[in-house]
Amino acid sequence: MRTSIIVIPILVALLRAGGALADVDIRVGTGAACFSASIQTAINNATAANGVTNIKIARNVAYNAQQLDINGRNVRLIGGFADCNQANPDTTKTLLNGAGGSANTVVTVRGSSSVVEFQNLDVTGGDEVTTSAGRGGGFTIAGGPHQLVRFNNVFIHGNQAGYGGGIYIENENSSVASDVFVHLDNNVSINGNYGAYGGGGIWCRNSRVYMTGTGSFVINNTTSSAPAILGPGGGIRAENCEMNIASSGLFGSVSLNSAGGAGGGISVSGERSNIRLFTQDPLTPTRLASNDAGGVGGAIDIGSSAYVTAWDVIIDLNTSRSGGGAVSLFDNDAGPNANFHMKGTLDGAPTGPGTSIGGAVNCAAFKRCNRIDSNMAIEAGGTRRTGAAIRASASFSGDSNTPAAVVVLDGTEIVGNSGENLVELAGDSVFAYLTGVAMLNNSSAAELLHAPFDRGYLSVLWSTIAGNAIGGAATFRSSMDGSGLIAGTRLKNSIHWQPGKRIYSVINGTINSNNTDFLLSNDLTGVPVSTHNLVADPLFVAPAAQDYHLTFNSPAVDYAIPDTAAATADHLPRLVDLQGPGNDNFGAQDLGAYERQFTCASDTVFCSGFE
Repeated sequence: MRTSIIVIPILVALLRAGGALADVDIRVGTGAACFSASIQTAINNATAANGVTNIKIARNVAYNAQQLDINGRNVRLIGGFADCNQANPDTTKTLLNGAGGSANTVVTVRGSSSVVEFQNLDVTGGDEVTTSAGRGGGFTIAGGPHQLVRFNNVFIHGNQAGYGGGIYIENENSSVASDVFVHLDNNVSINGNYGAYGGGGIWCRNSRVYMTGTGSFVINNTTSSAPAILGPGGGIRAENCEMNIASSGLFGSVSLNSAGGAGGGISVSGERSNIRLFTQDPLTPTRLASNDAGGVGGAIDIGSSAYVTAWDVIIDLNTSRSGGGAVSLFDNDAGPNANFHMKGTLDGAPTGPGTSIGGAVNCAAFKRCNRIDSNMAIEAGGTRRTGAAIRASASFSGDSNTPAAVVVLDGTEIVGNSGENLVELAGDSVFAYLTGVAMLNNSSAAELLHAPFDRGYLSVLWSTIAGNAIGGAATFRSSMDGSGLIAGTRLKNSIHWQPGKRIYSVINGTINSNNTDFLLSNDLTGVPVSTHNLVADPLFVAPAAQDYHLTFNSPAVDYAIPDTAAATADHLPRLVDLQGPGNDNFGAQDLGAYERQFTCASDTVFCSGFE
């Protein structure tokens, strides 16, 4: 697994001999207190000798046909003033409209700078050309280095371009992402923009972008108005970018976006890409919801060695027309692997909660985060496609112990998804590690999990598979023994309760007793005989109400040899040694994705716990 050291840009005072520079205010509008009626004139008069120039923009001028150019200036464009005499901004944003002039971006930032900020603005009408030459409808941030380009209380909507309908960001100075740092702080809405070739909301290349304020989101953007182009990233397209996304609006963080190509919400590629999704407010979790992709990856498309990690977030209600209803992963080389890791703990998450830059917290328990829920892989005509939740593939077919694409799910609930299958591992060198995963109430036209590789690996540990509508004869359709040292399929310490369905439909090889052990199932046909495996009703609390926790009398309680590192799907402690019937058959840990937390029996009237 790759690691990266994140250096947070810090605003430093601009110094000269004799002391710090003082910021300068310039008023723009009409009236005696105004410096000019032109924002561009005010920008041109900003000089380094005056520190940062605060350009305070009154609403008593109609700012139409705007094509503002900030070239190597340290400025703040601050709206929210009724006139040039108003001391402090109010709640009404100042409108900057790009319509009416030649096709261009509304605001361009280029050259190099220390501080550029946008506050209290409504930016619309950016009518950059939608050919492959068009960069940035609302904003273009290019050149570099730019120590900090910050947005606060800005509405970016109704803009268009070939790339980056809302914002186009490219570090042209170097391949070091931190040389261009863009922070989408509080109340930044990127809504209803169009990027034909990718990045309906945001296009990012070789830069660092954080969306970690309160109430910021990328919503209702598209690349799909030109179907022949099939642009990726309806909400966000990132190429060799570092991104932190940890903010959410009413409908989610990256939501209701559509892509003609891959990645309805987010499309990311490049081995230097590192996307981190996490929650900052326990009551408002980060959520990728209701995005739609004409290609693969309804919520997220990951390719070309990119790395995406999600800590305690929700991916729900997304649709892919080609496969990977929630997430699609693809890699085609032997370099760093494309990687998707989703987990409920905060292990390795960004730190610093309470700051605008953002640190991770767990969401409130009743929000049920770390969840992949109600996504679909389905064509417009109704034909189901592979990987309702996850589709991972690779074209690299080298050493089977060198994965090209890796999926890791820790303590994740996968519920209510629909497709040809739930998880599809296609091609060689695809590895998937599912630990403490609850796969519940999903619908698949064929087998639930499909892993037809010769050089790949599927590991399912401490998981619960129950209540799914499976069209195939078995839950797994898998190669059991691949050609590598660790290739094959493993299912251990788990509950498989799918009456009428056996566990395996074997494509090739034989079922290995070491890799299929400590199981409770409705059917063990073909599974090597073991004193650790049993056919028995797991006695879930209320499966009809979709509660698959274990009752006190469940044969899965206190059954297995402990593995305290294994996650649970509800984030509760893993090893709870209860006293009661069948205690400690082989150890004090429960089979499946949930660990029973208390001791009272199932017929107890008053009991502190789930029942």
